Amino acid sequence: MKKRYVKDYKFGSYAKHFHYVGAYYVHGLDKRTRLKMGGVQFMAAMAEILLLVGVGFLNSPGTYTMYVIVPMLCMLFPILYYMMGIWNFMHCESRMERYQYDSSFLRMTKCAAAGLFLNLFALLGDVLLIVRNAKAWEEYSEYLLLTALVIMGVMNYTALVWHRHLIKQVRQEET
Repeated sequence: MKKRYVKDYKFGSYAKHFHYVGAYYVHGLDKRTRLKMGGVQFMAAMAEILLLVGVGFLNSPGTYTMYVIVPMLCMLFPILYYMMGIWNFMHCESRMERYQYDSSFLRMTKCAAAGLFLNLFALLGDVLLIVRNAKAWEEYSEYLLLTALVIMGVMNYTALVWHRHLIKQVRQEET
């Protein structure tokens, strides 16, 4: 058990006997809706991974530039962590404990925000490369890279807005 969730439990005389005393988080989504929403988000995350891998195969000046490729490589970690949050979201109950809420709803929001930040960093690096390098203007593959980064940015922003809307529907219930 993580240290930050210890105060949410009351322990009995034995270490094995404990029960939850913290706040519950309740959302009004039924299982079918959660599976449908999670499936759409999972497919969008897979499409973003495939787009990221496909962009890595481009032979453009941006894929050889540190301030463009490093944020793109780091984007893989929030996407994978986002997929873990989607899995927890699809399999959570409508009345969740705090660690379940953190590992599903908040994890997806934080990962979407991190992916958007890294994407914007890579996008600004690519624009800076195009502006500074005259040969990058002539490369068709550089425009493909720029377009892919814009598409991934839109996907991350859409996911972030969707999750912010979803979190507003969750209400906290004291025990």
